[in-house]
Amino acid sequence: MIEKQTDYLKRINEVISFIHSNLSEDLNIDKLASISNFSTFHFHRILKAHLGEPLWQYVKRIRLETGAKLLKYSNESISGIAYQIGYDTPSSFSSAFKKFYGVSPKEYKNSKGVIDMLFNPPEMEINLPLTPEIIHFKPQEYIYRRLIGKFKKETFATAWIDFYAFLRENNLFHQREYAFGIPHDDPSVTEPDKLTYDVCFAISGEIDNSILGGNASMSVLEGGKYAKFTFTGPHAWLELAYNKILAKWLPTSENELGIRPLFEKFVNSPKDTAQENLITEIFIPIK
Repeated sequence: MIEKQTDYLKRINEVISFIHSNLSEDLNIDKLASISNFSTFHFHRILKAHLGEPLWQYVKRIRLETGAKLLKYSNESISGIAYQIGYDTPSSFSSAFKKFYGVSPKEYKNSKGVIDMLFNPPEMEINLPLTPEIIHFKPQEYIYRRLIGKFKKETFATAWIDFYAFLRENNLFHQREYAFGIPHDDPSVTEPDKLTYDVCFAISGEIDNSILGGNASMSVLEGGKYAKFTFTGPHAWLELAYNKILAKWLPTSENELGIRPLFEKFVNSPKDTAQENLITEIFIPIK
């Protein structure tokens, strides 16, 4: 029974990753069911039980949340964003966006993020040099564990400790290259209980697929062009760092935000480093 549940979670994670990486495609139930290897008959019920919402609603929400981030942080036109996230016409995107958030894409884009669709605490000023290194990142295999829900310090600490233990137990500790995280969602546009974060380790060498499932899944970090920033300070302030980069650096740079996930690489560990001395490299995907 446990082995079956583990296999289910592995296959569900593959579908979720595919959705996030292919928003411009026709994400119909037959295509997604074939990726998961579930029968079409059972697929929707299985996904709904895991996601807590119907599949069509999940896909729509991820598309609109991605659209909101692009409206806020990129110079892409509304029509360009609509096509990037899978809408056939800009008008259908505008209609869905206004129904979901209560404002039109044009109103939100023109507000430059002043309109907050969810509660955001006041921001404090942080010391972050806005002079990134532009790099071309090679694809990297990684092993990960997915967290869903409000980002809490205790949740992260426990997740990392458990994942380190998992690597040791399965003789993978020597294969880890570095630790990083993928925050899939922006707390300003995603409800707290639906936030998704991947705890990740870059891995070298072959992995025994029998250990994958509920505790861990494998994926590939997409290669491409990134702007790399170096932030020094508590991990709890990383969201402030993202906001500063996307609100202050991106609009004045010559770069456009890419649709690939951004990620954060942890150079040192809070286990043996003071919070104020923690170093995190932030990778922002650009076109």
